[in-house]
Amino acid sequence: MSSLNLDNGLGAEKTEAIPEFKKESVAASIASFLRNAMINGYYKPGDKLREKDICEELNISRTPLREAYRILQSEGLLTYTSHQGVMVTPVSLEDIDNLWEVRYALEVMAAEKAVDNMTDQDISILNEIQTQLETSKPNDKINIIRTNSNVHMHIVKAANNDRLEKIIRDIWIQIQVFQSISFVKEGRFEESCIEHREIISAIKSRNKQLVGKHMRNHLTKGKEALLSGLKI
Repeated sequence: MSSLNLDNGLGAEKTEAIPEFKKESVAASIASFLRNAMINGYYKPGDKLREKDICEELNISRTPLREAYRILQSEGLLTYTSHQGVMVTPVSLEDIDNLWEVRYALEVMAAEKAVDNMTDQDISILNEIQTQLETSKPNDKINIIRTNSNVHMHIVKAANNDRLEKIIRDIWIQIQVFQSISFVKEGRFEESCIEHREIISAIKSRNKQLVGKHMRNHLTKGKEALLSGLKI
């Protein structure tokens, strides 16, 4: 594998240089760095993470790296087997089907609940976040994916259900990794932004049924783009 450069020929700017990790949170910082490398598409599902190479690239010891691995394993992003070692968790069609089944149930419900709770100011902020997404630099994958997540989570937060929000946030840790794959499909980013605007418009009109319909359609289109990118 080439040097740990988050550009990796994907046309993305280096969004995060090799950091100087703080002593009190070395493992968390390394986990964040590796998570970003997955979100940016440097590491893809099924890729092996070679401990020796990463330690040399980041100038770190093995102990905090292994702690970082454990953090990412708990998030479902890394998998360990005695035969193959540590790798980015592989993705199957069944995995995607199961994950989206949960998203259909929870994110659609959250969006519908948000209709009752979102103030005009909340909707204005949501529009601002969406505008930030639409005006993002095309080659800044990390910013695009995080801002896209912020659009969704702003809606989820308006459902006013802390347990629901936590579950969906945990799911979105994995979703962010998939985004770099789904947005590879030509026109998907622009299409996704249009779908966001439809959802926001339906929320503004206080039409729960239409919000649910647009959110379900948005999730379906995202799933189709992901499957196309994964070729499964």
